[in-house]
Amino acid sequence: RGQADLVRLLTRPLTAFLVLYGLLLLGSSALARDANLADERVLDNLKSLGVYLLVALLAWSPHALRRGVWALLASGTLLGAIVVTQVVTANFREEYLGLARIKYAQIYGDVFEPRIAGPHGDPNIFAQILVILVPLALFMAWEERNVPKRAAALLAGTLATAAAILTYSRGGALALACVLGLSLLARRVHLRQLAFGVGLLVLLALLLPAGFARRLETFTQFLPGQEQVLRPDSSFEQRKLFARVAWRMFLDHPLLGV
Repeated sequence: RGQADLVRLLTRPLTAFLVLYGLLLLGSSALARDANLADERVLDNLKSLGVYLLVALLAWSPHALRRGVWALLASGTLLGAIVVTQVVTANFREEYLGLARIKYAQIYGDVFEPRIAGPHGDPNIFAQILVILVPLALFMAWEERNVPKRAAALLAGTLATAAAILTYSRGGALALACVLGLSLLARRVHLRQLAFGVGLLVLLALLLPAGFARRLETFTQFLPGQEQVLRPDSSFEQRKLFARVAWRMFLDHPLLGV
């Protein structure tokens, strides 16, 4: 049976596309001026391909997939509990064996504060990881009949949501709002559940850090007709610079890249 699952996985269109992409990266790295840097990027992508194959094989059956989801939620509960404790106690010197790293960065204007970055070290990527857990926790809470398991799933989702907000990631906040809305649309929610969810969101909004709300206000810099601000957001400026450079690089090397 394991061999049949492997054959089905290798013949999937997504697998073929990812393998083709890996081959293109290998060909591009062979022509790169900085071979060492290119090889590092290729190796990162090949690792991701290996993770994809491993997860697809381990989560082939519904039972195995459910176990995998619970493992993810357990990891999210641990990370969420650590970083929430870190923020509540304001103990940013302790990294908890590397699971709760800190990055001092701009929040808004000239205000720089610590942003939790989890084991990865990047607040935005840590927020992406946490946001993925939220719909998984919601659906496990909806589907489980066992009350303790429902409570565990809700706890995991709550901690993941709180931790994602404490990263101060604006992209993470937008993604979080999207997955919450899509999760509700994907399932017929009873009025009682909807009322509970709205009440929980209102409570969460009241507990939001003031800096997070001010950080979200920086989105207005993208709106048309806005006056030029005295201190433009540094990450916006940096990403616009990266985008311009990437576009120029593409124009110079449109086929094989750099």
